Amino acid sequence: MTTKTWARRLAATAVAALLIPACKSSKVPDTLFLDTFDGAYPGTNWVQAAPTGSAIAVKDVTHGVGTTPPFESLAMTASSVSSAITTETASSFNPSAVTFSIQMAADTASGADGIGTITIRDSIDTAVASVSWNETTSGLTFTIFGATNQTFLTPTADLTFHKLTFSITGSGQATWTMDNGAALMTATNVVPGPWTVELGASFPSGTSWATFYFDNVTVTTP
Repeated sequence: MTTKTWARRLAATAVAALLIPACKSSKVPDTLFLDTFDGAYPGTNWVQAAPTGSAIAVKDVTHGVGTTPPFESLAMTASSVSSAITTETASSFNPSAVTFSIQMAADTASGADGIGTITIRDSIDTAVASVSWNETTSGLTFTIFGATNQTFLTPTADLTFHKLTFSITGSGQATWTMDNGAALMTATNVVPGPWTVELGASFPSGTSWATFYFDNVTVTTP
């Protein structure tokens, strides 16, 4: 074998070695919790607090995320003022890095007042992070404990579901995003877990009230 042929073979081997890692698929996150509300509610996944006033949380089979019916989700609404309801995951989660993802929508066909909420709580019930969809003020407010709240205009309340994601890295940096977009809020030194997910709706004012929908509640870890 000539020196030139040997050099070509070595070069080809080196190129192949460089390409092999690039062809490997990235690690799929581990799913710690997933509820698409296609089963019974509250079932074993949720613990619902006693509602105040006329607030209700019911499984809806008309509006949800998906391509084929039934389109199932959890709907929260009320028929009188000063009403509220919350439901919380029966399980808590405490990995070093975690992502909470919830699809949320609103409908104002029956009324335009009310606040839908997603809250991440720690073991002593502190609100570690939250997002509030306020149809009364048209404000979508993100919070992370210890940081300054960030408020944006609410999405259109036309039953379009929006993906709201709260992520915590192994180094303790926390981030809120919507619909896989750029970070809407970040903070460091987030309150440690274990954490739970709370969904809620309150109706402190008005004469007719919106309906809030929740679907695809997912907790994953890298």
